[in-house]
Amino acid sequence: MTRKEVILDRRRIGALRRAAAFSTLLVAVVAAACSSSSPTAAPSPAATAAPATATATPNTPDDVSYHSAPDLEKLLPTSLGGYALERASQRGTDLLDPGRAFTDMLANLGRSLSDFALASASARGLKAEIGIWRIAGANDKDLVSEFIKAIQGSSNTPLVVGEMTVGGHPVTRIGEAGQLTKGPIYVYLKDGLLIFVETTDPALAEEALSKLP
Repeated sequence: MTRKEVILDRRRIGALRRAAAFSTLLVAVVAAACSSSSPTAAPSPAATAAPATATATPNTPDDVSYHSAPDLEKLLPTSLGGYALERASQRGTDLLDPGRAFTDMLANLGRSLSDFALASASARGLKAEIGIWRIAGANDKDLVSEFIKAIQGSSNTPLVVGEMTVGGHPVTRIGEAGQLTKGPIYVYLKDGLLIFVETTDPALAEEALSKLP
């Protein structure tokens, strides 16, 4: 293998990893929010997905930009829990099949994938994920309620939902310990954006939210 081929292969591997991260972000939040009777290690997204829900699958990595919403990426922290975070973003039209729960959410808001963009920050080994969703043209008052509805619709059991202040933000916490495989989801609305953290560690939730706008 030539040096050029090695570089291209490394780039492709990196793109595939980013594609997996986006798949996980969508699946974990609205397509694989299946309940767990105890806080065991999280299964793979495919294993936890509800039977009628498909995994989000980006287009071929060579054809997709993973920094298509840089304005959203800039709102994300660069570190969390001692880990350096990798930030990336993607348009909804680059997702081949984001899942029924998610597309139903967009339909309920009168929107489509062309109105959607997301940014995420994560790190290998870190038990937390941070995301920002933008759904252009959606009514702000419906965003959080539809977000909750989409997650609840993909869960095997009723999720506990409560209001609290974490990291200086008034947030809605979806799920409690043991109910979601990757931990409770803390979400709030800011300037028309859905901003959320999913983690099993309350300390990471506090730190992450304190670093968000």
